Amino acid sequence: ERVRLGVCIGEFHNKLMDRMLEDARVSAEAMGATIDKVVWVPGTYEAPLVVENMLQDPTLDACVVLGYIEKGSTLHGQEMGATFSIIAKQLELEYGKPVGMGIIGPGATAEQAEMRVAYAGNAVRASVRMAR
Repeated sequence: ERVRLGVCIGEFHNKLMDRMLEDARVSAEAMGATIDKVVWVPGTYEAPLVVENMLQDPTLDACVVLGYIEKGSTLHGQEMGATFSIIAKQLELEYGKPVGMGIIGPGATAEQAEMRVAYAGNAVRASVRMAR
């Protein structure tokens, strides 16, 4: 039976995210999984509500979050990343379904982000393995 995934993806860096979504799709297909739902959110900080909704959805087996928290002049990105990471793990444990983290950063430069597009596929592979 195929593992059915939901993907929550930040739209702020949409060109990079389009590439990450494609990498996620290729990885899902290679593992015999499907991406059945994609929801775009403004950024990582807005993802928890969508992730919770996906985990509540009985038609989905796991969720993957894709995003990029870039290096900024303040610690705002670190706070967003730390907050989301804790919430995602809490939701994963509460609902008993995997949440794959395909988030670049926090604190990554644009050059580093370009080199980490494959984080999407890594998150998909981890989620599929855990769902099985």
